[in-house]
Amino acid sequence: MIGRRSELRMVVRYKMHRIFYNLGYNVDKEKWNKETQRCKRNTTHGEKKIPATRINAAIQHYEDEVTRIAESYKTDPTIETFKSAISQALRKAEEALPQTDNFFTIYDQFIEEEEVHSHWTRPMFIKMRTIKTHLIDYDPTLTFDKINLQWMDNYCTYLQSLNFRTSYTKKLIDTTKIFLKWAMSRGYLNDHTFLGYRCKLKEVRKRVIYLTWDELMTVYHHDFSGKEHLARVRDIFCFSCFTSLRYSDVKKLKKTDIVNGIIYVTTQKTSDSLEIELNDYSSTILARYADNDSDMALPVISNVKMNKYLKEMAKECDLTTPITETYYEGATRKDIVSPKWQLITTHCGRRTFICNALMMGIPPNIVMKWTGHSDYKSMQPYIDIADSAKRSAMSLFNKQ
Repeated sequence: MIGRRSELRMVVRYKMHRIFYNLGYNVDKEKWNKETQRCKRNTTHGEKKIPATRINAAIQHYEDEVTRIAESYKTDPTIETFKSAISQALRKAEEALPQTDNFFTIYDQFIEEEEVHSHWTRPMFIKMRTIKTHLIDYDPTLTFDKINLQWMDNYCTYLQSLNFRTSYTKKLIDTTKIFLKWAMSRGYLNDHTFLGYRCKLKEVRKRVIYLTWDELMTVYHHDFSGKEHLARVRDIFCFSCFTSLRYSDVKKLKKTDIVNGIIYVTTQKTSDSLEIELNDYSSTILARYADNDSDMALPVISNVKMNKYLKEMAKECDLTTPITETYYEGATRKDIVSPKWQLITTHCGRRTFICNALMMGIPPNIVMKWTGHSDYKSMQPYIDIADSAKRSAMSLFNKQ
């Protein structure tokens, strides 16, 4: 039961007696379910923000011990004998529970708390779970007092040994810092030197894969007779190319989200509220599916199938321009040459929109209003592509 000071206590009734046990947790009253006698799901409690899962697990653990003791007697014991047995069992049960200063227990607390408070998407949740796996593999006995600049460097070296691309290794380091900053804010981590750590790895800016305007028109006008699945995939992909919407936002787009030629959408990834005007191409694509029975604007399939069919679509459209991708695994440089069709994914639609819009001379600040980009840093790779295309176009005058 919950006392006035929110101390969690368990009451055992035996032979007209009530035996009280303090379970060592403080529970926020408004987060307590009186019917189930458990903490409400996805809540945290007390100053240390203990997650509901841990408290509920402790309650169940204690209840199981009481039941086990009660069922172990063939005859009814005296109240004193019963109280003594229960007290001893609960002490042992408490010792068996995870300690609050356990690094990975606190990591679980971090995940449960931030998933709710920061409105994590499913990919973000999976990303943070992946970090926990790497930390366990690296040091299953990890404690907060081990975390310092030298530990960060050793951890980075360990990740490199797994033969990840350096860009991915850096992302893992940055994602790990999200947890460490949270732990620092809660007082678990006292050494703050990790904040200034930078992973010293060779890295090449990832190449932006997109369709030129001519390639986009080739795909848009291609006849996929007899291959209706490719025709639908083409429409969904091209819709992204003409609106800048991510796959996740096209998938959830409803007919009611489009009013008077404007798409009103709150993006799934960043929760930005955007208004995107339709053009002739995007309007034509929507019109093809206007009479279907679904509330959804387009018949979007799973991302896995979409990416598979996109490559098939791009190959049929003869997008065979060789593309060289350069990256590093540790200090080893690797160059891979692939035909363009092999590199086409759903996200290429958004990139295609941005690159072509900039090449058409649309100012970056206008493009950013459609895409939801908040700063020029994230737009810089696309601006560089547009500038390069302008220089190439100007050089045509030299050949006349």
